[in-house]
Amino acid sequence: MMRALVIFALAAGIVTPGFAASFTTTAQPLTVLGDVPVRCRMAQPLAADGGSNTTFTQNGVGSEIDFTNFVDSSTGKLNASHAQIAFPITCTGAQRLTIITQNGGLTNANVAGAANGFAVRADYTLEANWASTTQSLQTDGAAASLDISQNTPQSGQLVLNVTLVPGDQPLEAGSYDDAIVVQLNTAE
Repeated sequence: MMRALVIFALAAGIVTPGFAASFTTTAQPLTVLGDVPVRCRMAQPLAADGGSNTTFTQNGVGSEIDFTNFVDSSTGKLNASHAQIAFPITCTGAQRLTIITQNGGLTNANVAGAANGFAVRADYTLEANWASTTQSLQTDGAAASLDISQNTPQSGQLVLNVTLVPGDQPLEAGSYDDAIVVQLNTAE
């Protein structure tokens, strides 16, 4: 019985008001963190409109604009044509965005040069719209580029307009092509 009384007395001493008052309430903040790295993502391009005299296709290595009615069948001169392509892009920080025309126009690689008043290059206007910035260039046979980089995060569509303007000379027979390269990188 004595042993039970001692245990009861010790237990009663632990829960006394004086003992409870010796504890203080403390606050420990719990910080929650997250980190978003600077990244850019560009999805496969989409035909933004039906274009005029054009078709748009995607293949395993990129996309292709085909000017279906490239020249007037009576004169051999370039027909007016237009294509609009949209690239969905998201960048969580500053980005470098460059559009390059590698040939500086649609060129006929099958011939050495123009002969008898025929042209071997079809020039076009390239316009790029991204993040409220618009730049354009007119091809002239030399590689050229547009730089529409931004210093802030952006999400939306890069819209490219390719417009062929009829020329004064007929085009020599052959395949005409150019590569328009869109380069997207983080700026940091």
